[in-house]
Amino acid sequence: MKYQREQLRKPPLVEAVFELRATCQTDATLIPGAIFGKLKHRYPVPESNTGLIVAPRNATTLGSMHRFLREDRNRLIQCAPELFTINVLGDYGAFPEFERLIEEGLAAFYEEAAPTKLKRLAIRYINFLPGDAISAAGGNPLRIATTFPTEVLPAEESLAVRGVFNYPEENGVLGVAAANPHRLADGRKGCLLDFEFFLENPRFLAKEDCLPWANCAHDIIYQAFRSSLSPAMYAQLEPQGGN
Repeated sequence: MKYQREQLRKPPLVEAVFELRATCQTDATLIPGAIFGKLKHRYPVPESNTGLIVAPRNATTLGSMHRFLREDRNRLIQCAPELFTINVLGDYGAFPEFERLIEEGLAAFYEEAAPTKLKRLAIRYINFLPGDAISAAGGNPLRIATTFPTEVLPAEESLAVRGVFNYPEENGVLGVAAANPHRLADGRKGCLLDFEFFLENPRFLAKEDCLPWANCAHDIIYQAFRSSLSPAMYAQLEPQGGN
């Protein structure tokens, strides 16, 4: 079953991320400043810090992370050695809005960084289903289930799982993680639902190939998101029809 895209009056999105990792012709120390020069009209607030940067497979490296933010701080670009991301905090509306940010960011990155080899592409959506909406949906928000040996273990109090699904025809891998219940840093309690569609070492390099891949990744994640929610939970998000 394929679901039609719908806008939600109560979107659960916490953060959307487009990630690109690449080796580049331009010196890594020059890339952040050059990209800021291109995009400061949209992201006028620069920040930087030195620390551990998480790489694929949970590896870490010490380096400088540069962030360029909008004044409201809910849209930002991040640059580090071999890493470029576009982040949106909270809901962005319809996907074409996020797509425009990706397209603009990619144009600046390709012009200034001159990538020679793509190492990773990813689209990630982190969602949070609030506890009151879960209660209104009957207390069971997900169609994700696991089984534990009840003859040995007591009753389950919480669930934290991750599944990985290969999409060879769509050129990528989908990771789905769920934690229920989960408490955010601000104290809110609910269910965390995290989707990442990624591709390691793409065979393509051209900027023009990245955006169609991102659009396909969005569709795959949307289908996984819809199919992971119980009908009662999805109704709590107040869908408003197709787009």
